[in-house]
Amino acid sequence: AHIIHPYFAKVLSKLEKECTKNNYKLFVYNSGGDEEKEEHVLRICQNNFVAGVVLFSADISEEILEQFHIPIVLVERNAIGKAHSIQCDNIAGGEAAAEHLISHGCKDMVVIGTMNTTQMPGDTREDGFLRVAVRNHCACAVYRSSPDEYNNMEYYPLIEQVLDEHPDCDGIFCTSDMIAAEVLQVCNRRGISIPDQIKVVGFDDVDLTKRTSPTITTSHQPMDEIVHRAVSIITDVNEGKKVPTNTILPVTLVERESTAVH
Repeated sequence: AHIIHPYFAKVLSKLEKECTKNNYKLFVYNSGGDEEKEEHVLRICQNNFVAGVVLFSADISEEILEQFHIPIVLVERNAIGKAHSIQCDNIAGGEAAAEHLISHGCKDMVVIGTMNTTQMPGDTREDGFLRVAVRNHCACAVYRSSPDEYNNMEYYPLIEQVLDEHPDCDGIFCTSDMIAAEVLQVCNRRGISIPDQIKVVGFDDVDLTKRTSPTITTSHQPMDEIVHRAVSIITDVNEGKKVPTNTILPVTLVERESTAVH
């Protein structure tokens, strides 16, 4: 996991509390996306009889996961091998963001997302958004950040490019709140008023969204339920209970100042 990212910081904090409540100890290992490191730590976990692993990984392969015989829960990744998957309803979240912006008068919109080396559930946020935009005959361009921009959490050059190439843009959907917060910064430097000229929607509902000016409208991920389900799956698998392979949890749009109608 990219543990300094606000999403991972928040979900790890909640996971630690959920583990404590269930008499587990939580050990955190940051692989930095290195598949060899991830395989190494899974081997350590299996050899030391841990109860299970909650894995935030974009790239670990099915071949590696198949080697292990401990409960593994993948968060925001499609289930592979014997591992279980928990994700939010990314498509519905993207659809709700588009419907919200369109209902607030937006017609020329942009999606700013993150480029992954493999297809991830989060990528479908864009798919849901585009589906609604096309259905409503609204213009919509999609931009993807590089892996380096994601790792450094600095999307400023990409945002500048978006605004240069789409001067008439009136709505921006960011597939993470970190991108949305930086859109606010760039617009402020350019003298672009939010929400009067451009309305902005993020995704995740991390604490940052309530601490920007304006505050950020975003799709709320049910992180309490995500970590509760993750720990429950590990417990149930160890007790021999039948557990669903895929769990999809609903998201809700939280309206704040970045799309507020005056």
